[in-house]
Amino acid sequence: MFEFILITLAVGIAGGLLYLIYIPFRSKLLKSGKLSPERSTLINRLYVAVLLIFSVIQTYLGFYPLDSFFFEEFEIVTFRKQPKSGEILKKVASYPDVHGNYCSSSMMQISKEEFKQLYHELSVDDRFKINGDIVNAEEFEEVLDRSQQHLITYFVQIRKPGADYSYIGFMDDNETIVINRCKR
Repeated sequence: MFEFILITLAVGIAGGLLYLIYIPFRSKLLKSGKLSPERSTLINRLYVAVLLIFSVIQTYLGFYPLDSFFFEEFEIVTFRKQPKSGEILKKVASYPDVHGNYCSSSMMQISKEEFKQLYHELSVDDRFKINGDIVNAEEFEEVLDRSQQHLITYFVQIRKPGADYSYIGFMDDNETIVINRCKR
């Protein structure tokens, strides 16, 4: 609920600033008779409704991101385009805090060929460390706990101090991967 209030407040401030720009135009239209007071009231009510609907949608998407968000996380973690056969099986993301920090985890199924190719590419990429230290995030645990499969290998992005934590794990079925990213 706090997040909704915060987003509504931000949208309200931005919407209020836009409305201040609209006021001189509205006054001129009212004086010239091109805009009736009833129509002006209707426009004002619709404007407030649109701002509220926008706040609700943004709050919902903050808690329940679309699959496209998790495919973007894949690209950030692996430095590669999303797999053509990629399908999100499970996904969890925390709501960003006031600094924009969050953690997201997803389990994705890809073709066996893409799985092998991605595994090979990451194993020779010096930006990754094989079986490096895992930073366990609540979201990561939630995605893995729901799975009957087991990790066989994982890669952790080699990071600079203070950088984001990124991880990709390969499951024993040779077609499922787990992506984990914590933006700090």
